[in-house]
Formats: sequence, structure tokens, C-alpha cells
Amino acid sequence: MEMTGQRPDFSGKTVVVVGGGNTAMDCCRTAIRGHAEKVYVVYRRTEKEMPANPIEIHESKLEGVDYLFLTNPVEIIKTENNQLQKVKLIRMALGEPDASGRRRPVPVPDSEFEIDADYVLAAIGQNTEVDFINHINSFAEIGKLAINRWGEILKPINTHYKPEFLQFLLLAMASPDLPPLLKPLLRLKLQPIPAISF
Repeated sequence: MEMTGQRPDFSGKTVVVVGGGNTAMDCCRTAIRGHAEKVYVVYRRTEKEMPANPIEIHESKLEGVDYLFLTNPVEIIKTENNQLQKVKLIRMALGEPDASGRRRPVPVPDSEFEIDADYVLAAIGQNTEVDFINHINSFAEIGKLAINRWGEILKPINTHYKPEFLQFLLLAMASPDLPPLLKPLLRLKLQPIPAISF
């Protein structure tokens, strides 16, 4: 859609959206507006636990989205020609709270069922690319960047970087391969400083 500017055409199709956040709301509502015949949102917890904006949930229901709460996908079923045909789901129940304080969803034994599907859209989160952390930390004199259990970078306190790293940053900024959006940084009048703190 972004590349062509054309609205997706889901006419006569069944779209299954997996997730409960605002991205899932964007997916399901876009599918409805793309004339999908049936749109399901599959979420492993209850509506109360959904992180999406409540007004988005409410409006999507008014638009015709069906919700399968306490449900999780377990298998994608394809035809002999490798075309998506169905999604096998399992019912979930809320168990004991996990480390975040939210009740952990657990599968209900022997509760699998299938629904027809032409498209499955996974809207279940994102990950930060953090492969560079060890390299960056090798330049830290005090403090280190850390990653939490969701892969997000935690802001360090009193972190100082070696002057060689600052030189590397300045050389990178002067590179002809620098993205155009970063070129204005070259016009900044930088004062020599022994370290950067943030």
C-alpha cells in the first residue's frame, strides 16, 4: 500500500489478525476498509488486558471486526499448493501472574479448533536491533548500555565515552555515505570535550 498508493483489496477474503495492540487495530481496520468479508482479531488474553486504545477496539467492533479473546494460534494449515487455508487455534485461560504482574495465558487442553483464513497478519510486537551494544560498550569509560528482557535499550546513568569514540562519530558524520538527514549535524560548532554524558 505504501509503495503503490493503492488500497489493498481483500474482497471476499477472510483476514486473521494476531495481536492486541494498536498495530493489530490498524491491521484489522485496514482489512475492513479493504472490503474483507470477515476479519478476526485473535488475542491470547481478555479484552481487559489488551494494550490497544479502547476507542480503537470499540470502533473496530462497530466496523464489523470479530474478536477471539483467550485464543492463540498454534498452526497454519495450507493446501497442497502451499496456499493458506486455515488457522488452527487453541483456547487459553489466565493463570498465575508473571514477572510483569499480568496473568499469564495458558493453553486449555483439547480445545483446538480451526477457522478459514486467506490472510494472517502478525501484529505481535517488534524488536530493537541491538547487535551493536557490545561494540558501543567497549568505548564506555563509566557505565554501560544495557538491554531489558524485551530487547529495549535502557538509558544508562553517568555514562562517559572515550575520546576515540567521539572521533569515530565525527568521522562518520563527515563520511560521504552519511544519510542526507544527518548532514546538518556537520554544520554544528562542536567544542572539544573529553566525554559525552547522558
